[in-house]
Amino acid sequence: MLCRKILMVCAVDKGDTDGQSFAHYVDYLSSTILTYPAAKASLDGMKRIANDANHKVSFATEAEGRKAMQTAKYLLDAVYALPTV
Repeated sequence: MLCRKILMVCAVDKGDTDGQSFAHYVDYLSSTILTYPAAKASLDGMKRIANDANHKVSFATEAEGRKAMQTAKYLLDAVYALPTV
């Protein structure tokens, strides 16, 4: 759920409007910030893991948690750490 919130905050911080659906934020980031196909696949994977964690009682596996955290790290690096030219 933390990765979900990070993704949402990054989208709003980079220009999207508050109050949108999580799926909307995933689409926004993959079309404006992380525009390459592998990033879309990673964001979609995070969306699946985050939706399951947010809407079901069962917990994500350790491997799923690691994938979601790694995607969140890459997203934060792309949004805040990569230099702009």
